[in-house]
This record gives sequence, structure tokens and C-alpha cells, in this order.
Amino acid sequence: MGDSNENAAIRWSRVLCAILLIFALGEMSSRVAIRVLLGEPFRSFDAYVFSGYGVFRQNPRYTHPSFAHNSAGFRNREEFNVEKPERTLRVMGIGASVLYAGSAGVPGGTAKRVQTDETITAYLGEILRAMPELAPYNVEVINAGTNRHYLRNVIPYYAAELARYRPDIVVIFGTNNDARKLEHSGARDALFYDPNQPTGEEAMLERLANEATFAALGEKFVRVLVNRSALAAVVYRISDWVLQRVNIAMASAMPRGESGNASPLASPEESRDNRRAYLADLVSLATLVQMHGAQTWVFWEYLLTTVEGIKPLSEYERMVVRYVRSSRDIPAQVTELKRENAGIVAEALAERGIPMIDLIDDFRNYDGTVFNDYLHYNAEGNRWVAERIAERIEPGVQAWVTAQ
Repeated sequence: MGDSNENAAIRWSRVLCAILLIFALGEMSSRVAIRVLLGEPFRSFDAYVFSGYGVFRQNPRYTHPSFAHNSAGFRNREEFNVEKPERTLRVMGIGASVLYAGSAGVPGGTAKRVQTDETITAYLGEILRAMPELAPYNVEVINAGTNRHYLRNVIPYYAAELARYRPDIVVIFGTNNDARKLEHSGARDALFYDPNQPTGEEAMLERLANEATFAALGEKFVRVLVNRSALAAVVYRISDWVLQRVNIAMASAMPRGESGNASPLASPEESRDNRRAYLADLVSLATLVQMHGAQTWVFWEYLLTTVEGIKPLSEYERMVVRYVRSSRDIPAQVTELKRENAGIVAEALAERGIPMIDLIDDFRNYDGTVFNDYLHYNAEGNRWVAERIAERIEPGVQAWVTAQ
């Protein structure tokens, strides 16, 4: 009896050793494969981290061949001291995915990834450094964009973290996430955080920070595991990719109809309420930035379908328009209302001394490919937009030089 128990213990110890060996080999192989395929060591496959003040932002440890971040989570390769160096013009972009240079669906999958060196801020830095009047100075252009941020996220992010960098010029992006539904009924409520309908990132923060459930505990365990083990991260990423493709296939197989694709349009009274609520957040953010000493511009983000008929579209952009219109119902009134809202917002900002960068007239004269998908720009578009932004903020640059 004793011998059989001893033999069983030996067998189980061998099984345990074999499992540990397999895991160790898998972990080592995964780290080597990530280093070879991505060109950098594994750190994390989580795109976001959560702050102590309840806002998600880009993960400084995110391991990705296209989306490089510095130690602060900015989409820059260079590091920036919180204390601004002397004789330095510091420009900062704040907002969401247009600034960050995210990507969305296009025919055949997801739009081509835009590299960190191909963002609006990267090109804007090159343009500003080439200005003769800035030759005696250092120029820093910070990309503090975070995918999927709303103004309700950007405001605390700037107040808690970004303002201490003391930028001289701030360009506020991210208007689409809040302004995209201004023409629709119920848009005002969408500007606020809704515990019953949070974004994916907000829901995750709720589970990890506030839920005392086994599901929340399990998610915390998985997040710790995939942020520490390359093997677990690879398995998780592959599983997530497979599930996404299954969901896309199921969605494609479902019949498309007008029901559910278009929200009811707002009445004129509700449209005014929508704009009033939106402007309250936008002006609050711009005022906050100005109170911290920075000159401020707001960059208005246009959808590709909104500039259709104004911009000479490239063949690629026409293909994306066809794809967008085949997957959702976009009433003709929406396009006109979006352009009308841009003008009303620009007037309201101007009354408060906040200039808006509106590229609608610039689009009329450019037939190159600007858009990468329905909203975000490709590398060529980012350079083109950066040139337009540099032109608009030049008076602010001149004012800064004069003040030195």
C-alpha cells in the first residue's frame, strides 16, 4: 500500500514538472516570437490603463508594432519632462482617436495602422521646427490623445495630469465622439456617463474598481495574468481575435435593414438643447486650458460622409463611402445638419474668444486621399491636416515668440 502511494506521488510530481516545463517553454517561445515579430520585448497587450481619478488612458507598456507610447502614455517616441525646459515652445493635442490616429472598419477588415511617426502631431512638430522664427528655440509637440475618449474623459484627464506640463498652445480634438449625434434625438443624454450603458472601457473600470463579484475577481485575475505572462497574453489575444471574427461574420450574415440603423432626428428644440449641453463641456474644457495659461484652438472633426460632395474624393475614399452607406442608413438631412452644427459651434466659440479650425473650405481644393476610414486620417491625411493646423495656429506661435 505504501509503495503504491509513493509511486502515485512520483507520477503526480512528474506530471506537475511536465506542466511547469511546458509552460516555461511556452512562455520563453512566446517572448522570443513577440520580440521577433513586433521588434520589441513583451510588456503588455492591454491598450489602456486606469487612473486614480477614474479615467482610462493609453497604456505606456502597450506592446504593438504601430502604436508606440512613451512612459507617460503619450503617442510620442520622445520623452517629455513635466517641467518644461527653458526656451521651449510646447504644443499639446488633447482629444480622442482622430488625434491618436486610430483605425476602424473598411471593406476587407480594419484600416491600415498609422505609425506613431505618421500622426498629426508628429508632422506638426516637423513643420513648426522648420519655421525660421522658431530656429532659436526647442519645439515639443505632445500627442495626449486617447482612443474612445469623450469630453467627460478629457476634462478630468487634463485637469489631473496634462495641465502640469504647462503647454503654450493646446489644440482640442475629439469633437466627433460627442458631436456625432447632435442631430439625433436623445443625444444630450449620450454626453453623460450612463451606468446602464457605459462604454467598454468604462464598464471594465466599474467591474475592476467597484464590483465585489466573482466575475470581477476573475477579470482582475485574467488581467494580471495577461500583463505578466507573454504566453497568456498570446492565448488571450488569439482567442479575442477569433471571437471578433465570429461576431463580424455573424453580423455580416444578418439581413441589413433600415430599422435600428438610424436614430430618430431631433426636433429643432432638442437640437438646441443638444448643442447647449455639448458646448457646455467643450467651452468648459477650453476655459480650463486657457486658465492654465495656454492659447487654445478647437479642431472640428468631419466624417467622410459629411464632406462627400464638397471634397473631390479619391477612389479609396469613394470605396469607403460605399461601404459606410451599405452598412448603415444615413438620412440626407444628417449631412446638412452636421455642417450646420459646425457653423453654429464655431460662432459660439468665437463669441468666447476660442478659434475653431474648420477645414471644410480646405477640403474643396484637395483631391488626395485624406481619410483612412469613415473618420480617421491616413498618413498622407495627417500630414495634410498638420499643415492646415500649423497655418491656423501661426498667430499663436508668433505671439509666443514675441513674448520671449
